[in-house]
Amino acid sequence: MKKNKFLVLILMWQIISSSALLANNNFHHIKIVTSKTNLTNPNLQVSRKTFITRHSPKLNGEGKVEGSIRVLLAESFDINGNAKVIGDIYVPGSPEVYASSNANYEAKVIGDGNQYPSNYRIKLNGSSRIQRIITCTDAVSIEPVPSVVPPQGLRDIALVKGEHPGNFSTLRDLILTRKYNLTLEVPEGSYGNFRAHGRSGFIFGKDNEETTYNLQSLELNTNTQVQIRGKVTINIKNSLVLNSNSKMGNSAKIENLLVNIQSTGATLNSSTEFYGTINAPSGSLTLNSNSKLVGSIICDRLNLNSNSLLKHL
Repeated sequence: MKKNKFLVLILMWQIISSSALLANNNFHHIKIVTSKTNLTNPNLQVSRKTFITRHSPKLNGEGKVEGSIRVLLAESFDINGNAKVIGDIYVPGSPEVYASSNANYEAKVIGDGNQYPSNYRIKLNGSSRIQRIITCTDAVSIEPVPSVVPPQGLRDIALVKGEHPGNFSTLRDLILTRKYNLTLEVPEGSYGNFRAHGRSGFIFGKDNEETTYNLQSLELNTNTQVQIRGKVTINIKNSLVLNSNSKMGNSAKIENLLVNIQSTGATLNSSTEFYGTINAPSGSLTLNSNSKLVGSIICDRLNLNSNSLLKHL
């Protein structure tokens, strides 16, 4: 009996300490602005312009989301610095929501899903800004991506200007060096690791056709690009990486590019651009300084850092 009383006292102390910490840091608890309502209400339906992440997102610095975010697991998270979500955040259960005095926050709305769990919190720090947090939004299932067909070829080559890759059916890994400085048309097929340097790049697809590519990984380095013709699906086993000033996809035909990633995920680094859909249900999506993704995403983890932009199609 004494042991139970002792455990209760510890729990009460933890709750009081947590509340005091939030109060001392000038946070206030967000009360429910809109009472429980059915999400079939047109004003409360889960937006089609919604990015889906299984785990709680990490939103930092000047990162900006133009669209809504749907979080599938009940996990605590912070929205930091001047991060902005120009849309709603849908979460399961009934988290506590706290906001700093400088945070811009519209409302907390109760959806029509399960009210549990309730043992987690969302905190708006600094001058962060969001529209609404919609609680009690039950999780949806995420379909796995297609299996990546391994390459049959065994040749690994690095091209310089004037060289040709030869028979693509025997090709595995391909590097376009800084001395290549051209865009290379790649026929539909299954390959290994592709990497581009300098002002080189790849052309995937055919005009007015649907094509599918399988890669182990794809890396675009400074000032490189992937051009898309027709509708292109790229299945990647490991990772997609875009580095400084590289670009992938067509801003005028965003719907024409789908990238399925089986494991690691995608990283967009400084001043890179991606136009299309990234589907990485077991991987992370990270946007770093001044990078931009326009389209839609499904991922396991979402990380949005300084001055990056995530904009829904």
